[in-house]
Amino acid sequence: MITYETQYNAPAYMAGRSGHDVTGIVVHHYGVMGSTYAGTIRTLCAVTASASAHFVIDAGKVAQLVALSDTAYHADNWPINLTTIGIECPPECTAEQVDTLVQLIAGLYQVYGRVLPLSGHKDHAPTECPGRYYPMLQDIQARATALWSSANAPDPQQPKPTPDNPPDWAQDAADWAINSGLIAGDGKRYGWDEPVTLARAVTILHRYNQMTKQKE
Repeated sequence: MITYETQYNAPAYMAGRSGHDVTGIVVHHYGVMGSTYAGTIRTLCAVTASASAHFVIDAGKVAQLVALSDTAYHADNWPINLTTIGIECPPECTAEQVDTLVQLIAGLYQVYGRVLPLSGHKDHAPTECPGRYYPMLQDIQARATALWSSANAPDPQQPKPTPDNPPDWAQDAADWAINSGLIAGDGKRYGWDEPVTLARAVTILHRYNQMTKQKE
């Protein structure tokens, strides 16, 4: 049984996939031996983070940091980022951790209604990642396919930052922007997860200019 954690959001991602379909899953391992699930989530969710993954796993638990419909920065290869789901796994590669990975992948097969081929990070960039998982990828895919075919695959959650709640790291700035009148929504919805259009950008600049003039 997997526990899904949906409260995390990585800031380093691109909304959407530029019209591309998801065609595969890239398996990674995080850090070095002893790197933790919680520490990896903190690193990928830090405001200064430049990399991300759709999922971080450990034995019996899965955190989703980027929505499946969005592009995570995980493969060091932009075309691959656009068409794949990135999963960060513990480097120890225990039986329990592999079982969790199998269940997650089977759930993703259920979401997409088809088998998504597995690859390792090293297939797309000069790295040793995913370490111990790499020689196991064929077996992991076979196990995930069998689980999906049995109709017992878990349905992975697909969290996405809600429009009226900014990420935790932006909360103070968001409160200031709302309370000062720099931005305005329709009462609840502010569109925190939506792209900044030219219209939005010039409106924010105009409001800031007006605020500055009022203080003179």
